[in-house]
Amino acid sequence: MGIEAPIPISTKLGDLNNIFGRIMRAAEHPHLSIPETEAGKTRKHYHRLLNLSLMVVSVGDAVAIVGLASFLLDNLYIMTFSGNINGLVARKKLAQAHWLVGYWITHNSKM
Repeated sequence: MGIEAPIPISTKLGDLNNIFGRIMRAAEHPHLSIPETEAGKTRKHYHRLLNLSLMVVSVGDAVAIVGLASFLLDNLYIMTFSGNINGLVARKKLAQAHWLVGYWITHNSKM
């Protein structure tokens, strides 16, 4: 079951310091003598997989938002300087896009 055998004590052999050290180690680290069960291994593996998946999704989401924002801002700059859109309207849309990107970054940067 993973439980250590009892500690043999012999004061005649003079190993009391070794016994005291083993008792102190067991008292300081009690979790080391508890064996890991199959359910515990499965749970740990599941939590690692879930955390890794959430990290990948978060990074992908951030990359997608930054890519979309840069695409929109690039299109607004092109429309502004090519004369296809009124300068005032372009500046207003540009300000809205900047605000949207800034809002998203401040509210989603919890890493």
